[in-house]
Amino acid sequence: MTVIIGLKSNNKIYIGADSAITANNLQSELIEPKVFRVGNILLAQSGLHRAGQLIQYNMKKLPPDKSNNPTKYLVTQLVPAIRHALNLKDEEENLTEFGMVIGYKKRLFQVDGALCIYEVNREFVVDGSGGDIAIGVMEATSSDIMQSTPIERVKLAIAIACKYNIYCDLPIIIKSI
Repeated sequence: MTVIIGLKSNNKIYIGADSAITANNLQSELIEPKVFRVGNILLAQSGLHRAGQLIQYNMKKLPPDKSNNPTKYLVTQLVPAIRHALNLKDEEENLTEFGMVIGYKKRLFQVDGALCIYEVNREFVVDGSGGDIAIGVMEATSSDIMQSTPIERVKLAIAIACKYNIYCDLPIIIKSI
């Protein structure tokens, strides 16, 4: 499992994730980060790591975005490309153990296991098994309460989630777009 945080701040999107992978009651540290770019889209994936690998390394190049509607572009271009990379043929197929956080055009989006994309109308979004802990830290470090940089907030939230959730672990990877 994992913890992913997407944060909108200072006209940028920051996405961070832990580096744990768990299977058969064992935990290992990933070499490749859960946060990656596909063109000018920043993504982080939770759940099925194989799905994230296929999206990162097997997805076809996306056409340029000629619309003024980022959600439309992600739904009509990114989702079909993800489905193709994952070799999902049936529209009813769900990836029940899968989620994504996306940063695109200074906006923050979340993706569920049915590949439904929706824009997040909040300052941040979390995903993964460490998400509940991360929400508390993100709220506690909001600009109304204390002065922290966006990277410090994301790093602290992931670090605390890693401390208290057995399915999350260091190191922390944070990228911005």
